Amino acid sequence: MTALIGKRNKDALDALRRDLFNESNLLSPANPYETFRPSGTGQLRSVTDRHTDLSIGADQGELAYVEEQPGLEGYRITVSMAGSNRIMGGRTALPTAETDAWLYALLGEDLARFAYHAGALSGPASGLRPSTVYYFLFLDSGRKPMPRPAGSEDVVMAPVDPTAFS
Repeated sequence: MTALIGKRNKDALDALRRDLFNESNLLSPANPYETFRPSGTGQLRSVTDRHTDLSIGADQGELAYVEEQPGLEGYRITVSMAGSNRIMGGRTALPTAETDAWLYALLGEDLARFAYHAGALSGPASGLRPSTVYYFLFLDSGRKPMPRPAGSEDVVMAPVDPTAFS
């Protein structure tokens, strides 16, 4: 699935990747939440549901700033994905296998295999299935993948399992 996503969406994923890892696009005290604009793709076609579009948003932030822990070194990459139904309108859930495959297509295996599922939000009405999913990837000060830092236990996270979509 990752290869199909990469082939069909190469230009959009390349542009998002360039923007995401651009040093000038870093969430930090110098570029705070109030003025920061996350990177995004616009609407992309789901590979598992022909009636669903997917949009991806991503940002990179200094760990000390985004985790609110002074002295913490490194970076956190946050990737969010939201599905929307083209016919009915509104948010719709996407299979975890597909969103995991999109994450791998965006970040590449060398980084994505260190990513974590970081939660999901549902649509406006109660009882809806999650329609926006979040992933975290932690990088050390040399921008190499690292385990989740101590002190970030308030968010329940699970490692992404690449066997779920391969």
